[in-house]
Amino acid sequence: MDNLSAEIDNIANNWLKFIKNSSSFTMASENELRVNTPFSDSFGDQILLMILLTGNLYTVTDQGYTLWNLQTHGANLTDKKSQRFKNLMAILGGNNAELTDNEAIQISGSKDELPQIITGLTQTLIQVSALIY
Repeated sequence: MDNLSAEIDNIANNWLKFIKNSSSFTMASENELRVNTPFSDSFGDQILLMILLTGNLYTVTDQGYTLWNLQTHGANLTDKKSQRFKNLMAILGGNNAELTDNEAIQISGSKDELPQIITGLTQTLIQVSALIY
């Protein structure tokens, strides 16, 4: 059996290199930064995020794409009486995310929290998109 402990640094460095090389950050407008993640939703679409800065508060959002995409595939998660809506809210609550009035999923926080917010929202969107099943 190979000794994985001798490979820890190599594995970690390769993972970080993968994330760096397969992600991109581009300005979408003067106040919006687009993040192209290397991750996909349940439909194989790349997860794209938008970062908005208001004062000292950073908001990372899907701009409503996730719920819109689910709805176009026949899964309405916005009916507040449905089990799918309850599942949606449980996922959002468990990930400190919120649903806006225009059905965007987002997380806000400080500059220091931004790396975790990007990771957390990406994970949240993967979980939400799996509600199609």
